[in-house]
Amino acid sequence: MPAADRPKRSKVQHQPYDRAEYGECPTRATSQSRYFDASPSANHPSPISNAAYPGSATPLVYPKPITSLLFSPDKWLTAPRPKNIDDTQVSIRTQNALIKRSGAVLRDLCLGKYCWQTTSWGPRGDILCHEDANGRICDHTLAEWLTGCSDWPSRFEIRATPEMGYGLFSKVSWRAGEILGLYLGELVPDKTPQSNYVHSVHIGPKFAKQDTGLVAYIDAEEVGTFTRFANHACAFNALIEEARVGDERVLAMRVRRDINAGEEVCIDYGDEYFGEGKWCCCGTEECRYKENKAWVG
Repeated sequence: MPAADRPKRSKVQHQPYDRAEYGECPTRATSQSRYFDASPSANHPSPISNAAYPGSATPLVYPKPITSLLFSPDKWLTAPRPKNIDDTQVSIRTQNALIKRSGAVLRDLCLGKYCWQTTSWGPRGDILCHEDANGRICDHTLAEWLTGCSDWPSRFEIRATPEMGYGLFSKVSWRAGEILGLYLGELVPDKTPQSNYVHSVHIGPKFAKQDTGLVAYIDAEEVGTFTRFANHACAFNALIEEARVGDERVLAMRVRRDINAGEEVCIDYGDEYFGEGKWCCCGTEECRYKENKAWVG
């Protein structure tokens, strides 16, 4: 794209950002433990392991917390490149070549400086980025944004749930539209056969939903964040959707309807997931998959 057509970055660089704009970081900085631990009330040994498939000889997987997407370049050596990746690139070597926008005007609002920040702008108070509110392009980074929810156990806990292994429960109340966290994992070109933790994401440097780029997958089978423990419910109260932080495309978990303290956070796994012979354990009147009599992990 010619330089004249590219959006100009704000002349006002917010490094560091003014306290008056975003306030303090919502949670204290904490170091990540090596594995996820269940709530003491779960009465299950820690660390948490994924549910084993019936008859499977595969060793149990103990998922590990991460703070950025895991990327293995060798898995992409023969994978198709998105149409909007420069043909001069010999191979896809970094995740940034896949998920960061380049050149295109940013059409989606940034999620702000911090996860869980309370400061917002706009007539409806739904703009989380001060630069968006003023028509500028921000310099927010994903690493900084994630510090806002680094102490996630202060607001969530992982509990054992009947027939579904473990589930994600909120310790506080949330309003519809709020962001709970990001869905991280390994960025892979294809879905793995037995993973129950896969969500698709558009790839390529142009950040616009109408782009016809390829779709990749974020697999949280072995690595991820606390959001990976959200179970399915046909009457789900949260969504996984594409969003952006700065110039990076992310998968965010957004509240679909108000969530009360003590309530389980659930998303919709979708028809494709249950089309593989799995059945739903949500037990609600709205259940769409209760006729699929098979095991689900």
